Amino acid sequence: MSEKDIKYLIQRFIENRSTEDEIGQLLKILKSRDNDLKIEAIIDTYFQEVNKEDILSKRANTEEDRLKVRTILSLAKAQELSRGSNVRRLFIAPSKKVYNRIAAVISLAVVASVAIYILKNTEETKLMVHETAPGHKATVTLQDGSKVSMNSESKLIYPARFNAIREVTIVGEAFFEIKPDKKRPFVVKSKHLNTKVLGTSFNVRAFPDEEKAQVLVASGRVVVENVPTTSGGVSQEIILLKNEMVTFNLAEQVMYKENPVELHKLLAWQDGILIFDGVELREVVRSLERWFGIKITLKTEQVGYCLIRGTFENLSLDRILQLIQYSMEDFTYEFDEGGVTIEGNGCNSEDKIKSQRIK
Repeated sequence: MSEKDIKYLIQRFIENRSTEDEIGQLLKILKSRDNDLKIEAIIDTYFQEVNKEDILSKRANTEEDRLKVRTILSLAKAQELSRGSNVRRLFIAPSKKVYNRIAAVISLAVVASVAIYILKNTEETKLMVHETAPGHKATVTLQDGSKVSMNSESKLIYPARFNAIREVTIVGEAFFEIKPDKKRPFVVKSKHLNTKVLGTSFNVRAFPDEEKAQVLVASGRVVVENVPTTSGGVSQEIILLKNEMVTFNLAEQVMYKENPVELHKLLAWQDGILIFDGVELREVVRSLERWFGIKITLKTEQVGYCLIRGTFENLSLDRILQLIQYSMEDFTYEFDEGGVTIEGNGCNSEDKIKSQRIK
């Protein structure tokens, strides 16, 4: 592992941003002799900073940060006293040159991890989960005043109280209105994309049963980064401004930007409006299932590839299916105890419903 990678892992840990995998990597590195020189150089840099107590104290804006600073300072002062101690028993044959510094870092890891664990398990930092059932929507106001409008069949995971970084996780679709805070960035995580902002409004669509994930910006500026897969995907980062959208193709593991986009069409779901602009029926069916909370089965695969265009506002599922039926050559549907079953063998030559508002 390169010096840059090791430094990144140490920095992530100190800033309390490490994932479980990153913590595992860091502990593995600390126990290995292969990276002694790199670790020594990196830790030397941090101990030089430790000596600048005023600088570190100014960085401590939260109780968690102050705990870390006090831990680092006390370890620095005790470093010389630790030489020649029995701390070597903690490691697998480290070199004499660096064992004290590694001991200090692992001691820091233990102390800081315990402190973080206690802090994170207090009432203020417990994780909350809000889910919307099929056919329902909801609005959640976060502790910092940011608002999240959730679409049907979505899940939002968020802390009761934010610390240094405001971070939430979304499964499904939601529109975010973020309160500006230059000192605390806001990060929205989904399975395939991470979106980082300071203060703006944007939409994240990341349903687990869809072949793509999207981020759309309504105001401000966001940074979107894909989450590389274990199969060797490449990390990409794209900056988005108002009226821009990024789409992540799951099959190809690639992101691409669209500019400009029609905001009113893509955000119409918030006003109870369904808009399909050349969307395959199989995708329309998934949206209708979430919208109405009912199972819809396509009995023939061919009909699922017909393109649908239409705007449906405050209509029943039966009425929407009727309008789709009018545009198709061979399309029938039936309600039964299990939901709705659709059959058909083909589409009209235009393969679409005229794009007009139907009330």
